Amino acid sequence: MLNPDPQESPRSAPKKRMPRQKKQSIDSSQASEPPELMGAFPFQPPDAPLPQEKKAEPDLLAQFPALAPPAQSKTASSEELNKGKAVVVVAEPEQPTEEIDYAEEWLNSFCWIRWFLILFGRFPFTYVEEKKVYQFKFTWKCPGFFFYIINSLIITYGLIASGVNVAIVLMNDKITPIVSRSNSTILEQALIQRHTMILIIMIGSYGVGTITSVFIYVKRNDIADMFTKWLKILRTSKLSGGTIRTYTYVGLVAINYLIVSTVLFILSVVPSRAKTSTLIGGPTVVSMLFMRHFNSKTYMEDFVGSNLHMVMHLLGMVLYFYVVTTCNAFMYLLLWLSKSIEIAFSGWNDRMAGLLELTANELKEKQTKKDRTTYEMMFNDHIGIVRMLSWANNAYAYILETYVLFQTIKVVYQIYLAALVISENGDFVRFNNEGKFFRRPWDQLPALLITYENAFTVVIMLMAGAYLEDTAYESYDDLRKKSLLKGYYNEKETYYFLSMFQSFTSTTKMAIYGGQFFCIDRYTILHVLSAVVSNFLVVYQFRPSFDINTEKNKEWRKTIGTFLTKFEGLPDNHIIPRMDDS
Repeated sequence: MLNPDPQESPRSAPKKRMPRQKKQSIDSSQASEPPELMGAFPFQPPDAPLPQEKKAEPDLLAQFPALAPPAQSKTASSEELNKGKAVVVVAEPEQPTEEIDYAEEWLNSFCWIRWFLILFGRFPFTYVEEKKVYQFKFTWKCPGFFFYIINSLIITYGLIASGVNVAIVLMNDKITPIVSRSNSTILEQALIQRHTMILIIMIGSYGVGTITSVFIYVKRNDIADMFTKWLKILRTSKLSGGTIRTYTYVGLVAINYLIVSTVLFILSVVPSRAKTSTLIGGPTVVSMLFMRHFNSKTYMEDFVGSNLHMVMHLLGMVLYFYVVTTCNAFMYLLLWLSKSIEIAFSGWNDRMAGLLELTANELKEKQTKKDRTTYEMMFNDHIGIVRMLSWANNAYAYILETYVLFQTIKVVYQIYLAALVISENGDFVRFNNEGKFFRRPWDQLPALLITYENAFTVVIMLMAGAYLEDTAYESYDDLRKKSLLKGYYNEKETYYFLSMFQSFTSTTKMAIYGGQFFCIDRYTILHVLSAVVSNFLVVYQFRPSFDINTEKNKEWRKTIGTFLTKFEGLPDNHIIPRMDDS
């Protein structure tokens, strides 16, 4: 065992002191280096060379991050994990979802019906886009204004010319003795009386079209502002208002109208037993009244069978379908807007239903401005849709009630005409000149087809308004079940519920109004139906003939019968077949 005390050790030698070395100043860079790089090992000889410092290579990727390859996700395999290799897993960045521009979506959906309205002169508006803001305006520098002027001139002239000419013919019949009247006057009277129903349809369509043109011009600024503000509401509220579903009502009405028109056209062109006075003589009378001032000899007997007769017949068919379509065109826009507002209400109802199901903790997480689910945004979006409905009612004031009134009159008289023909031809054996009137076989067929088309249009329009009201009040049932007696989450929730209750229980219903005269809902359908039935019974009691009475003009019976047979293109032996005939 060694003795640590050097005095007691016999082998201990005097200890020599090492010479002091001069202290060298060490800068901060050397002080940060580890001791092995500074030659501070106690066992290292003084004359040993110091190890050379390794210069760090410059990190090019740190200096130029653009040179770095794109990060890719990598999944560690089982072999790499067993070997202890470190695997860096980099997640791919999520692609940002592109937000839908609901204003642009609405415009794309509106394109088809807009061009349809332009062609029939019902949309003299255009729009400009400035920084994704669409501004509608009424201007003469657009195709719609040109068609609007042409259409307005045609229907206004048709209303004046047809109305005046019919009045002149009827007045001459009343004030002029029969002995002093010419053949043309008697034949005019026969044509007017035999095609009273067609004249009611045409003069009524002229009137509705003229009123629509006038109010489109009077309310041109209101209509343009309605479209502009509606697009802003859709974009701000992030609600869809223009999809393929917006053509649901318009598509049904348009397809039904095309089918009925095609059948009527085929029956008026193709030779068959179904040719009737309504389809053959009606269009010709329409064009003759439209152009009576240009050709005073049109009603003479030499007109029948001439080339002019064929031209007038074709012109009358084109004029009939054009005027009737023009009368319905602006109502097609109302159907389209009704469905657009209904879809917007449906989207808002979905947000409302999801908001009512959230708890207090979920409300803090899911009520965001991005999703527009805060109470302030929800109420503002609701009021925006209600305002759009109010603007639509203002734009269609005095147009909607005029159209509904005219359609009701048409349905009443068309049903009466069909019933009149069936009752007079009940035996199904009636020659052309037999009986009290010159009633033609199968005259009830076009009457029933036109009745069906008009009634279908009215029903679809009323149902569209009823569905819109139901959708607007759909959230009211959910809202009134939400009780605040058990407490509320915050004051904003209370104010929101009170504001919504005030909106739902307002005296002005969220529905389509006809100039504040009536509201389109499910009760309106029953009211219109009762009006049709009651007026039909009244008309049937008076039993207007809708044809010339040959018993009062027996001396003219043969002349009128021969003229009508040639005029309507029917053979002399054209009779209604018996029920047992093949």
